[in-house]
Amino acid sequence: MQCDVITHSPVADRSLKVASIFVLVEGITYHLSVLIVWVLSFLIGLIFLLIYIYWNTAKLLKNHRMSLQTYQIHRIFMSALVIQLVIPFRTLIGPAVAVLTSIITNYYNQGIVNVSVLSVTLHGSVTTVAMLIVHKSYRLAIKEMFRKFSFQSTEVPRMLMYTNHVARIESTTH
Repeated sequence: MQCDVITHSPVADRSLKVASIFVLVEGITYHLSVLIVWVLSFLIGLIFLLIYIYWNTAKLLKNHRMSLQTYQIHRIFMSALVIQLVIPFRTLIGPAVAVLTSIITNYYNQGIVNVSVLSVTLHGSVTTVAMLIVHKSYRLAIKEMFRKFSFQSTEVPRMLMYTNHVARIESTTH
């Protein structure tokens, strides 16, 4: 059995058309099955991990082995973890599912393709902005950085301006 792509290809060499070729798959079924199994196993493992962390935290709090402050830190950690897990699913897996659905159903829509490419492209930026917003230490560092670089008017005495100007002129002439 020859592969349809090779037999109907105008650029395929004659020796390629008559040679015996081992073709693993001709359709998308194998690739789609592997992708679906991978995504489902990843999602199930992730859900079990989140449930275990939540259950363990609740058990420690109930047995008074965890302080209220530590519990608050765990809550912040869980919300940050969920946000950091939702972003890749929204920006990478969502567009992949849309494109695969388009390929499987032989439905071509340029708008879906454009939004998918834009979403995948923005993944890094969205992740970075989310990290800066979610984590308090990053948020405070960014605020401090903008505070340092803000343009604030300060009074400088005229004599100091004059001496700096004269010093600059003298340094360039010598």
